[in-house]
Amino acid sequence: MGCKAYDVNDEGLIVGSVITSAYEELPAYMDYSNGGTWTLLPTNGISSAAYPSFAVAVTNDGMIGGQVITELSDGTERCVPCLWKNFQLDQSGFELPENGDDACMYGSYVYGMSDDGRVISGWQDWGIGTRSPAVWVDGKLTRIYGEEPVIDEDGTVYEGIAWAVSSDGSKVTGYFSPDGMSIVGFIYDVTTGEKTEIPSYGGVAFDNFGKVFMTGVMGMGGIYWENGATFDVTELWAGLDGTFATDMTPDVGTDGIPSTIYSVSDDGLVLGGSFSYSAFGTALQYPSIIVMK
Repeated sequence: MGCKAYDVNDEGLIVGSVITSAYEELPAYMDYSNGGTWTLLPTNGISSAAYPSFAVAVTNDGMIGGQVITELSDGTERCVPCLWKNFQLDQSGFELPENGDDACMYGSYVYGMSDDGRVISGWQDWGIGTRSPAVWVDGKLTRIYGEEPVIDEDGTVYEGIAWAVSSDGSKVTGYFSPDGMSIVGFIYDVTTGEKTEIPSYGGVAFDNFGKVFMTGVMGMGGIYWENGATFDVTELWAGLDGTFATDMTPDVGTDGIPSTIYSVSDDGLVLGGSFSYSAFGTALQYPSIIVMK
């Protein structure tokens, strides 16, 4: 048994998943503000021992987004994006793949959702080692990169993820790796389809003030993008008073350096991320919360 928490709203409603004794990962929520426990969300009743179902985002009015295993028209079962409205499964607005060939392997994975639930981000699998960073707008799938399962005549495969959606649903960010090694971060305009690319980084989060937070390979070397320029994350608190580095243990390593920001509060004053921590020549990472007050 186990559980995962992916998001929480202003009312203390936490969404995520629970793992049962049968090793199924099932979508669930917890009303933390009222001292609740994990409660399963409705699914299609299909075993998730092979493919997980989970809730990844929740709006302040309680709409929940995530993915659920669904039987397609040809009888195959795949993960697809979904919503839960009033805690009831609602797939009515989604254009589902017609068959398993269009949704190979896992099918879809969901990572982010806009505040109104109209825009969902993640990836769509091709099933041969490739997966396209993808966005669903009003239930319709667009592959941001990779409309075909290979990208050149040599059969090169690729992978990528659309990690996050801006709160207003206007932008999506993530990364694309055309060869499985090099990466390029992107900021995708949902309305126009235009992409702003930032080589060697992957986009992971937005704030509400025009910043897009990005990370290097393995979560190292975090930056943020703003108005067409990139900045090291440490520039966010340059010149401010306060302690932004803490020894994790009294006898190991040196002070941590805030490395990557993965989440930002609506007011921009609380940032969640990781410390890069040097210990005996090894770079470690620890979770951190930075409060800009």
